[in-house]
Amino acid sequence: MYPFYADIKIEGNKLLFFEKNENFTRIKIDGRKIESDELFIYPGFRDCHGHIYSLGKIKSTIDFTSAKSFEECIEIIKKSKKTESNWITGRGWNNENWLNNDLPTREGLDKLFPNVPVYLIRVDGHCALANSKALEIAKIDSDSDNPDGGEILRFPDGSPNGILLDNAMNLVSKKIPSQSHSNKIAFIKEGMNQLAKVGIIETHDMDVHPELVKIFIGLDSKKDLKQYIKTYITAQNEEYQKYSLKRYKGNSYEIAGIKLYADGALGSKGAALEEAYSDDSDNFGIEILDYQQLLEKSILALKNDMDIAIHCIGDKANENVAKVYQKLSKYRYEREFRIEHAQILNSELPKKFSDFNITASIQPVHCISDAFMAEKRLGNRIEHSYLWKTLLENNVNILPGSDYPIESHNPLIGISAFVNRIPFESDKPWQHSEAIELEKALSLYYSPISINNLRNNFIVMDKNIFKTDKLDIDKIKNKFTLYNGFVTYNELL
Repeated sequence: MYPFYADIKIEGNKLLFFEKNENFTRIKIDGRKIESDELFIYPGFRDCHGHIYSLGKIKSTIDFTSAKSFEECIEIIKKSKKTESNWITGRGWNNENWLNNDLPTREGLDKLFPNVPVYLIRVDGHCALANSKALEIAKIDSDSDNPDGGEILRFPDGSPNGILLDNAMNLVSKKIPSQSHSNKIAFIKEGMNQLAKVGIIETHDMDVHPELVKIFIGLDSKKDLKQYIKTYITAQNEEYQKYSLKRYKGNSYEIAGIKLYADGALGSKGAALEEAYSDDSDNFGIEILDYQQLLEKSILALKNDMDIAIHCIGDKANENVAKVYQKLSKYRYEREFRIEHAQILNSELPKKFSDFNITASIQPVHCISDAFMAEKRLGNRIEHSYLWKTLLENNVNILPGSDYPIESHNPLIGISAFVNRIPFESDKPWQHSEAIELEKALSLYYSPISINNLRNNFIVMDKNIFKTDKLDIDKIKNKFTLYNGFVTYNELL
């Protein structure tokens, strides 16, 4: 849809009037007025893979995304006053951005914090560093076995070095005291505010704990949600069964399905690959759930009338899940079969996705964030990664998202990635043959809710994207968001 001008009237945060205008946008809000030919109306955006609670919580957590070394991470901890129930917790460190790319170990943390448990999550969410106190609380020592679907990395003497991969992370994370009920509500509301700010009126919330689901339903009953939220409940251990949660649809909240993990992340070398990592010749990644486990859990989900969303990064994991969905293909038009990320595919998978009606839920920003790291991990196999145009040419249904807060939740960054495929800290396109056209990229990001009812669901941005240099797409700013007839974000007046 081409951006356009409009006359808009708002009173008491509610839309009273909306009509297209040929020459400029005029907005009246509670008696105040703005007129401009540099304000454009767009349909609201949709992010199909994110984590609302984590996005809202990020401000209360130590953030390491700016750190250029492990030593900088230590300095950030020293300066921070943020703690979580007498634990030091944080996330966002990325050893690929450091001069020394080796994974850190607990030794530096042990010297500074011998008596306080520390738990720091890597940027991808599939790896964490714990100090000795945290390992002690979790009873992880030289004799501890690796959990299924996870790994405890060790020093040469067999003692844990502090790095925990995938399911091994749960051994420590479950020991961190839970947030208060009021904090959980506050984090959810802050997450929604952040989404409204960038023009998102619909989001698919992934891996949601059942306790949070009850909060969302409560907020929805009070009409306190700022976008339409479609939830996929954490189901790695059948949590939705334990809480007796079923498919549900309220005012602006929906329980659509379950979320499973087939493998880990590429950055922490947990993505399950058919061939070993190019930069780690003995490592094939981690199958968090193998084919049989995935099949059993998927069958259970279908019996409970749930859609299925499965995290898959590596080609081995994607092949496993494609086989599961092929086995269950008689249900493919009754329930949605989703693969989250679909980053590394063998040459046959795009057609299988199409044949078995598998939705590829992809995050364009991962490509421009991970490109050079992915080259190291995959070598010549890199040509089989982030295949957006190939998937579209095979008539695969694509749902774009961001995986916020791991990456930015700003849709304009995702759209720019789709169109330009220029990695961060680079000025050259990367595998540009897999880029897609701007019009298609926009259409994928627009929320169907807005397309079907634009009058009550739109955003106002400060540039016409079709008259903006493609390299400047991510510089366009959202100024105003209206969802379901009510203002959810306003930077205009």
